Amino acid sequence: MAQAGLHAYISLKSKKWVPDKKFLFISFLLGSIIPDIDILFSAIASYYMPLNKAVEIFHRTFTHSLISVAALYLIFLIIYEIKKNQIILNIAYGFTAGIIFHLLIDIVLWFNTIDLFWPLPIPKINLWFKFTIQNNITNILLALEFIFFRLFASKLIDIIINKPLNNAYYIKYLGYWMKIEIILFILFIISIQIIPSFSLIVFGIFYIPSLLMLIFSTWNLRDSID
Repeated sequence: MAQAGLHAYISLKSKKWVPDKKFLFISFLLGSIIPDIDILFSAIASYYMPLNKAVEIFHRTFTHSLISVAALYLIFLIIYEIKKNQIILNIAYGFTAGIIFHLLIDIVLWFNTIDLFWPLPIPKINLWFKFTIQNNITNILLALEFIFFRLFASKLIDIIINKPLNNAYYIKYLGYWMKIEIILFILFIISIQIIPSFSLIVFGIFYIPSLLMLIFSTWNLRDSID
């Protein structure tokens, strides 16, 4: 169950607790979103192997690993030692903190396993292993993702209004995005009722463009957001 919309919205609402340093918050926000690009790897891999196998290999593994976070942070530190630019440190702190924030939310709200120490042979984390989550609950949570995408777009509009810079033109596209997310929400609810066995496939078809729009909009509006 991918939750990039939820992560992005919560992270955006957390801005007041992030120090006001150049590129720190936008890096934090992107870091809180990026781990869920694992759904793209799962989708591509599903052309070459069964979908459930692709999900097992790529979903909530290397993009959700503290080992990967540590390696990424080390790369940023090496770049900083070469460039000696404080902005690189701000990006390093923000991006890695955003990923860790994402992992903390997943540990609590992701009702399945997370390979938190991939690739080490350490058991996956699942706080909910004693509970059985019904399919209807999972489908409701999946459907809510499209609502969170819409809420995120609405929040971006507020940010542009308060700090337009050169991004006022983008309000129109965010408005389109909000309308599309409501349509996707309704279509997904209908698909659950009509073709429940294909609900995850339908979700992926709707979710991936939404995720790409989320990442693109966040980066494109980085000046207003940061």
